[in-house]
Amino acid sequence: MKKKGMIGMMETFMIIFVIFILIGFGMYFFYKFSVSSTITEAQETCELSSYEKLLTTLDLPGLQCSFKASPKDCVDTAKLRAFIDTKAAENVGTQACTMKIVFKQIYPQPGMRVNDTECTPDKMRSPEFPESCGKWTLKVPKEELTKNKAARVSSTPVSLYYPHIKQYGIGQLEITTYTYT
Repeated sequence: MKKKGMIGMMETFMIIFVIFILIGFGMYFFYKFSVSSTITEAQETCELSSYEKLLTTLDLPGLQCSFKASPKDCVDTAKLRAFIDTKAAENVGTQACTMKIVFKQIYPQPGMRVNDTECTPDKMRSPEFPESCGKWTLKVPKEELTKNKAARVSSTPVSLYYPHIKQYGIGQLEITTYTYT
């Protein structure tokens, strides 16, 4: 009777051990599935927020053209340069996604070499402006935040206003979103 009881206890422990192993595998696969679905959902959210950011960046009062206190559908390059130099520019695009926000001049097309030249206050005051530079970077993420991430670019055309020469140009607002692959 003693041997039959020991064998019965051993069988019970073996069954319980196998059940715990199966529960462990189930928890492992549930965790892997949960992490992958969370990453996918975060990427989709980042993509959607980049489109929202395209629209909201153009509506920032610090960037919009205004004539007689009435806002217009264009970006004032002098206001843009001043906005970049303020603390408010650091708060643009602060959320879970890493973003780079750049305004580029398309027409009048700047010279070949200066197309990617950042427009500084000195270059904007020069007589060659708007041909002397062609880019205003509103937000640049830190390099360690973009390392080993896929970049997705969303862009939209914008009307640029050059108040120094009272002319309009065509530009492009580019938002680069960095997500895990």
